Amino acid sequence: QPLSWPASWRVQDKAIRALRLIRWFSAFPDDMLGKLWKFGQRLHYPRYSTIVREGHVGSTYCCLLKGRARCTFTKGFSELSSSVVVSEGNGFGEAALVIGDCRRQATVTALDDCVVLQISWAEVERVSIDLNPMKRHVVAEMLGRLHFFRSLARKQREQVADISHVQTFSAGDAVFAEGDAGNQFLILIEGSVKAHHRH
Repeated sequence: QPLSWPASWRVQDKAIRALRLIRWFSAFPDDMLGKLWKFGQRLHYPRYSTIVREGHVGSTYCCLLKGRARCTFTKGFSELSSSVVVSEGNGFGEAALVIGDCRRQATVTALDDCVVLQISWAEVERVSIDLNPMKRHVVAEMLGRLHFFRSLARKQREQVADISHVQTFSAGDAVFAEGDAGNQFLILIEGSVKAHHRH
């Protein structure tokens, strides 16, 4: 569990400088970054604690504002994994701001005492920031994991992402019903569905 907020990290200017290092926020003015800092959830994770765990459902984008963390990714259904160390000015969990609640794709462990700003879709709406570049990146990454789109170049997947609309469904929801107008091409990114027709 994250510890209480450290008094030495209540300085907004430090947070704004770190947020500006994150690729999605680099062009935003200071007042907008200040609002993200104000509205987001500020947390302190001690060394070796788990910030997010692969497979767990998350709804926030995490901005690493201080310290280093290790991101470990499991490769498919095997026990093999790879990892990368990130430092302040990096973020993880973009998919949560694009598709809402989703399973984390990596386990992130604090290597130092870390300061993390967690941002949900509610904060994004309050600040009115443009996340289209993030959406393009996330959807292109998701498409790259599907066999049908794997042969496309990155730029082509991003073009598909630009004309896509992400929808989420809860268990039991009807995606579409027999007889509905077939005016959309649907791509299943995560989860499973059951198809049946009336006799």
